[in-house]
Amino acid sequence: MNRKLTDTELEIAAKKMILLRWDNYGDPINMLCKIANKWSDILPIDLNYSFTAADVAKMMALLKQCRLSFKPSADSQIDKRSYEILELICMDKYKDDSFIEQLRKRLDS
Repeated sequence: MNRKLTDTELEIAAKKMILLRWDNYGDPINMLCKIANKWSDILPIDLNYSFTAADVAKMMALLKQCRLSFKPSADSQIDKRSYEILELICMDKYKDDSFIEQLRKRLDS
């Protein structure tokens, strides 16, 4: 698909993707934290930095942005927006309370 999705289409598809990935890979925030720890482990000690889950989500969104600049696709648009949403969630700045509640219910079950 070469057409650019609307903001609404993208937001809906990205939230569906986050839930689908949860079903396949578990809690996405937990996974981002695990990746952040792995990435932090390989940094030179003198850098004195630890990646956060938000850092990982941002870098993954940037990776998708680079892919989109090479070959636009709906999949990459959706993935990019999914990572942007996850970054906002990590920073407690995502404003869709009903979606946050859906995620919390998954954590509780």
